[in-house]
Amino acid sequence: MRGLLLVAIGALAGCRVLGLAGPPPRWQDVAVRGVGVDDLWTVVTTTLNQHDFHRLEVDRAAGTGKTGWDVSLHPYSGGGWRERAHVRVEGMGERRWKLGVRIERERNETLKHPLEETEAEWEPDEDNIERARVVASRIVSALRFGEAPASAR
Repeated sequence: MRGLLLVAIGALAGCRVLGLAGPPPRWQDVAVRGVGVDDLWTVVTTTLNQHDFHRLEVDRAAGTGKTGWDVSLHPYSGGGWRERAHVRVEGMGERRWKLGVRIERERNETLKHPLEETEAEWEPDEDNIERARVVASRIVSALRFGEAPASAR
């Protein structure tokens, strides 16, 4: 029995080393139409900034983007977290897009100095699908109700 436990722990550690640990990504997909790709990325960037996701790095050729981390430290182990947004844009025809938003989440599991980001031990957590829904719906609203650049309306 003890040998089986060691094998399971070893397998889990091996998965973590290979980057296979953590729950699967959860995307919130929405349809967007009547906007050009440049204006869509402008609205995406603005909306992410409004929701505390800064430093969006966009790969336009791949149709993807990823922000820096939004960090919230907590004085107890497991209470602190950080999140970053991932965005994907897929063309669906003339000025029609499938927009996906994912909010990746990690929690701080350090026991020593949990309020120091440099000491944090980040572990994968479930994606924040609720926050992804809010961001995705806010992007759609900005495009529909005139908060987007004039060229996007």
